[in-house]
Amino acid sequence: MTTTNKPQTQKPDFGFPIQLKREAEDYFQHALNYLQTQKNTNELFWSRLEKKPSFKGAKVLEIGCGLGNLSLDIALSGAAQVVGLDLNDRDVEFAQMNLQQNYPQLQNKVKFLAVNLRDYPEQDFDFIVSKDTFEHIFDLEVVLSEIKNLFLALLASICWQILLSQYLLYF
Repeated sequence: MTTTNKPQTQKPDFGFPIQLKREAEDYFQHALNYLQTQKNTNELFWSRLEKKPSFKGAKVLEIGCGLGNLSLDIALSGAAQVVGLDLNDRDVEFAQMNLQQNYPQLQNKVKFLAVNLRDYPEQDFDFIVSKDTFEHIFDLEVVLSEIKNLFLALLASICWQILLSQYLLYF
């Protein structure tokens, strides 16, 4: 009987008082469980586009990266650089910790930032992706407008149609 070594994110010592430490540990356990379920949904996500795009050598922006699972999937597919943006500091911190502990070979290709899209200065991407994010955005029209401006700047009309079709799936 052989055993496989699955990546295991080590539980951090948050250094908080007891109550906050318990809350942080609860969050950490929830994040681990959620991360595992998200790994199982990436294939379904790509099937919405008929197949997973070829990210080989591409520069990719993920909007609403959460715990970073899709960004890691894209990097493992050969992307040259992946930037995951999210507004949730704890999710980004977890994503960064998971990257460092379980995917050290990707550290020079992936970065996670707790930054609003409109505050992120870089605009040179081959792909912009977003998975299960739009339903959490209160000012969706503004965000879609910002995404559209990125695409227009890159003359990436095909990618805009993909994001727009994802948006239309929800309505």
